[in-house]
Amino acid sequence: MCTNVSRHTHTLRAYIAYLMLTATEVAQYHSDGYVISSKFRLPPAELESIKARHARLVQTHGDSGAAFADYVPHLLPHDRGFLAVVRDHPELVAMVQQVIGEDVAIWNQSFFAKPAGTGRRVPWHQDGE
Repeated sequence: MCTNVSRHTHTLRAYIAYLMLTATEVAQYHSDGYVISSKFRLPPAELESIKARHARLVQTHGDSGAAFADYVPHLLPHDRGFLAVVRDHPELVAMVQQVIGEDVAIWNQSFFAKPAGTGRRVPWHQDGE
């Protein structure tokens, strides 16, 4: 069993190493304030799960739910399940560490929904200090 765990750990490390941001992507983050990974994509089934979770959030919050259709500024008090994306994808944290350093803490999550044709524009902003 130890061999299987070791093999799995090695495979996960290799996968994370493959997904890491390139030097060009890190430079883009420092220049432009954002980056889109050339390699990482959430699986389609996980995207559908996020869409369904968001739809439930909008539906279960009555009148205030309409405000959640485009933007939820403080997501965790309403649905901690969104943390699963971070929990299930350590490569996301590894990529964040590439651009802001090793000391990372998840203290809030926001949700920007940008449905085609109806999504609101999000002005330039700063997410953290």
